This record gives sequence, structure tokens and C-alpha cells, in this order.
Amino acid sequence: MEQAIEKLLLSVDRPGDFCSHGRLLSPMPRLDVKGAGALSFPVPEAQVQALVAVAARAPYGKGPATVVDRTVRDCLQIDAARIRLAGGGWRDTFGRVLTAAADGLGCPVDRLDAQLYKLLIYEPGGFFASHRDTEKADGMIATLSIALPVAGTGGEIVVRHRGRERTIDMTAAEPSELAFAAFYADCEHEVRPVTEGYRLSLVFNLCLRPGDTDTPRTAPDYDQQVDRLARRLAAWRRGSDGVEKLAWVLEHEYSEAGLSFDALKNRDAALARILAAAAGPADCALHAAILHLEEWGAASYSGEFAGWGWDGPDDDDLEMEEVEDYRQWLDGWVAPDGHRPPFGEIDLSPEERLPHGALDDAEPDEQR
Repeated sequence: MEQAIEKLLLSVDRPGDFCSHGRLLSPMPRLDVKGAGALSFPVPEAQVQALVAVAARAPYGKGPATVVDRTVRDCLQIDAARIRLAGGGWRDTFGRVLTAAADGLGCPVDRLDAQLYKLLIYEPGGFFASHRDTEKADGMIATLSIALPVAGTGGEIVVRHRGRERTIDMTAAEPSELAFAAFYADCEHEVRPVTEGYRLSLVFNLCLRPGDTDTPRTAPDYDQQVDRLARRLAAWRRGSDGVEKLAWVLEHEYSEAGLSFDALKNRDAALARILAAAAGPADCALHAAILHLEEWGAASYSGEFAGWGWDGPDDDDLEMEEVEDYRQWLDGWVAPDGHRPPFGEIDLSPEERLPHGALDDAEPDEQR
């Protein structure tokens, strides 16, 4: 049964999730809006009102028509043609945002074109009811929203996909802070009402490069893997033949202080989501932990003699001839909700570690 579980998890070859979000402190762009001038950050009330004066009511798609209905969408917009983004650090800043967003979506950043679409202005009470984005440009697969620094509360983005929901706080009140959210076009999403102040967001269409027919255009769907994994974990738990736990070795390295389910990267994050969804129905508990492997054995010197004397080999020049004994164990436990249970050190046997051979070529962190 362990082999069946391993085979299923190895088949998960697409990282990413239906949405991605984050924030960073970075140099702000020079943002000029025709008719309103250059913005300063956080954007003061007077400049917000200057933007409102040159903006238009934002419509939404209703079937084949585009209509303005403030009971469905209450915000203002300024077209990309009236916006100029520049500044010495903006290219680097935007590159960091785009890379983080693409990584979270599981899409190679070098296959994406980010096209500025609108500047959106949400006044107090402004909102957008739940909807799906229409394809606004050829090859569009996702939307990227970057919130500019401005005083305000509310205006969270809620993204839904196949029964899952993510609420994203888009507050960016610091002078050099940007909050961003990206989500696939097949996701439902809404903007909750702004309760105080404003929300200002630059919206980009994320489009695949022309001719790209390989990159998936919709959010990752793991439903089949989750169902199959839940059944196999339940069967393993009922007849595990003394194997009390299974440990999957992640592809990336994480420190104990930085280990959390939210911090997992790329394929590690995708596997964690699948395992988290399957663990409950299978009556299993899921945790992340730090894996330690310590080996003992006789060592030989692989370096060279130099000079007139020899003070003994450096640790890096020692090679273990044969492993005489070893121990592997887990500690630094953390649950999906961030709780750190006091499990302490728990030994791990070779048959409990998957995938098989994952550490065969691993270099030691320390030799002595």
C-alpha cells in the first residue's frame, strides 16, 4: 500500500493553486494619471478625489452585454491608456510581484505577459459582487491585482474555486507597501465593501505568450487525486503491518523556525494541499516536521598533502567508507493551522520514509 501511495503522490506534477497573494515593501513606482497628475504614497485624500474626477463608472459583463449597475458593482475605473508607470525601481518591484504570483499559481513566469488593464477606485461602500472574469485579452488565464498604499479598511478579495475559498486582505497602508492577489480566470471572486477610506488597485491581465499550447489555462484540479489518496490512506491505516506513520520528503529545504504549511514552495505546497484534503476522510493526522538523518562509520581522507607538514584532514575532506549505524528522526512539528504540538523527537524507520531513495544522494549538512 505504501508503494501505491508513493506512486499517486509522484503523479502530482503540477504545482500551484487557484490563487496567490502576498505583500512586499519596495520602492514605489512613479504613477502618472492623465488629468490627475503624479501620485504620492500613501495616496492622500485630495489625490484620490482628483482620480475620482477623471474616472468613469466601472461596468460588468452580463451575458453578451456590458452594463453599469451599482447594485452589482460599485467602483470607478481609469483605462490603462491614461496611466503611465515608471521609476527606477519599479521594473524590479513588479518583477518580484509577478514572479511571486506566477509561482503561487504554478505557472512559469517566463511564459506570462502582464498587461495593465485598469486602475480601480473603490470609495466607501464600494464593492463588486461574486463573478467570474471574462477573457479581456488573447491568451488571458488569470488576473493580477496590486493594491496601492492608501488609507482604508475592508475591500477584501474573496476567491472561490471548487468548494474552496480564500479571503485576501488587500490593505496597503505603509508608504512603500504593496499588497497583491492573483487568481485564475475560472475562479469566482468578489470584492467586499470598503468600510472606511478607499481601495486603489492596478489590475493586470496575465496572458500566455503567443503560441503557448502547453501551459494549463485553468486552476489546478486535484479532486481525483484527493479521493484516491483518501481511500489508499484509509486502507493503509487499517492494515499497516506495524508501520504507524509515513513521512514524505519535501523537495525544498526549510528551517525549523520558517517551517509552516503556508511557507511551502511549488510542488511541496501542492502535495501538502492534497494530503491535507485527504487526511481527514482517511482519519489520519497531518503534520510537517524537520527530518534528521545521522550516520556513523569509519572515514577515509580524500584530500591531498601539501607543504612540509600536515595538521590533519579538514572535515570536508573526509569520506565515510561504510555506514556502520544510523538514526533518523523527526522534530520541530507544525500542524496545518500553524499550531506546534510538543511531540519532541520521534524516530523514523526506513520503510516509513517516502519516496524511496529520496535521500540517497543527499549531502550532509555537517561532518565530524
